[in-house]
Amino acid sequence: MSKIKLFSFRKLSSLGYSSYNEYLRSDHWKDVKRRYFSSKIVPKDENGRFCCFACQRSDTLLNVHHKTYKRLGKERLHDLVLLCEECHVKAHIKHREHMKKFNKKSTNGLWAASNASIRSTRKKLKKNNMKSK
Repeated sequence: MSKIKLFSFRKLSSLGYSSYNEYLRSDHWKDVKRRYFSSKIVPKDENGRFCCFACQRSDTLLNVHHKTYKRLGKERLHDLVLLCEECHVKAHIKHREHMKKFNKKSTNGLWAASNASIRSTRKKLKKNNMKSK
């Protein structure tokens, strides 16, 4: 078992959950998401619909992504970001590449890798929008 999975398992166990999926089905997580979607930090498009923070798509399935697992169970709203399925997958791929490249042994790299992936997607989108004008 990798150190990250071991960390996550220990953290989840200490919170009374046997798996991450069980945590995501919990009343606690439902309350965290409710607070997140009620907050002013959740991204919305020009029509006021929730949208992906990275690519601004609102016409697709959106996921509340943990930028860090450091405060799992005690998430701050800024620990979360709304991403479409495509950008969510990219954020996790970027995280794995970051962990492999720097041989990281903690989950803090997810924050940096997620933010780097999101920034990259937003820059490309902005550049493409400027070209089309």
